[in-house]
Amino acid sequence: MKGKMKKSVLFMLVLVMVLIITACSKDGGTATKDDDTIKIMYVNSGTLGEMGIGDIIMEALNDFAKETGAQVNVFECHADASLFAPTMRDVSSTGEYDLIVTAFYNMREAVMEAAERYPNQKIILFDSEIDFSGGKYPNVRSVMAKQNEPGFLAGVLAALLTESDAELANEEKVVGFVGAAENTAIQDFLIGYIDGVNYVNSEINVLYSFVGNWTDTARAKELGLTQFRQGADVVFAVCGSAGLGVAEAARETNNYNIGVDYDFALAIKDTNPRTAEHIVTSAVKDFYNITMNELESFADGSIEWGAHTIYDYARGGSTLVRNEYFDKIVPEDVLKRYEEITEELAAGKIEVGTAIGATQEEIEQFKAEARPFSR
Repeated sequence: MKGKMKKSVLFMLVLVMVLIITACSKDGGTATKDDDTIKIMYVNSGTLGEMGIGDIIMEALNDFAKETGAQVNVFECHADASLFAPTMRDVSSTGEYDLIVTAFYNMREAVMEAAERYPNQKIILFDSEIDFSGGKYPNVRSVMAKQNEPGFLAGVLAALLTESDAELANEEKVVGFVGAAENTAIQDFLIGYIDGVNYVNSEINVLYSFVGNWTDTARAKELGLTQFRQGADVVFAVCGSAGLGVAEAARETNNYNIGVDYDFALAIKDTNPRTAEHIVTSAVKDFYNITMNELESFADGSIEWGAHTIYDYARGGSTLVRNEYFDKIVPEDVLKRYEEITEELAAGKIEVGTAIGATQEEIEQFKAEARPFSR
């Protein structure tokens, strides 16, 4: 009981500080808000600045606030799971927010508990799914983007590059994948990646390994170096900020890297330009546009509550970043074939394998296709 009281008190103290900060205008005065101002609390389960989806959602929230005058407050849990449930309860109990925004699978239980206890509080959960069967949680909306589809496109591009005359491509038919942890979302990326490689050429070998977390850059670099030394000339890193270790491995071995969630090359081009030159692209679940779409629907009243929605590639749910490095690295013939395949995917002509809803046996069968095989 004492522990719970301490956490609640800690939350309220931090919340008061957040409200004081966000109530101040740029010139240090108090910002006046009309009664109809939309008030949003963003409960971030992690820490901002980690170059992930949490930062993308924050960017969208800030831009929405600029466009509409909405008031956006933030509470960061710094990956402390003991704060998830009490934070959601405490924010919901204030009755001050028109909307609570949060994200990721690790917040599901906290969202469901708060939604049940405070049925008038509207909550959007990004990058995870709520079970709304039986009319449960009519005040919640869950939103996802397909991660197997950007994984597929990364696999297509990796396969096309390894078989091309790109400057750093070698003669080996090998590409790689470094994931964070063997959870459903990461394995969904992997299955999509394997499908993409096989769509181009099923004789290409896909090496894969897992860091175990999203932050261990040294471990990710070690795994990347191993894969490059085993013949891979392109490695797809799906391990959050740890993926920068794979980018460093690509630079050291003179190979290519594909990042995830954020435009990795753009993020480090000023601080680490040599490494940025080895990042071909990044596979991004476009949570900026997804978040903006959802916020706009909330503002105009068209949003559907008690429902789950999925943004696929055709609906703008994901993309591979096209930047100066992509344009410099990717040969013209590779670009042409890549664009043809993206059009096929957008038209619904390609069905990408997925870990979502798959049994472990089915997932292992997908992984087995990472080795050379005949169609």
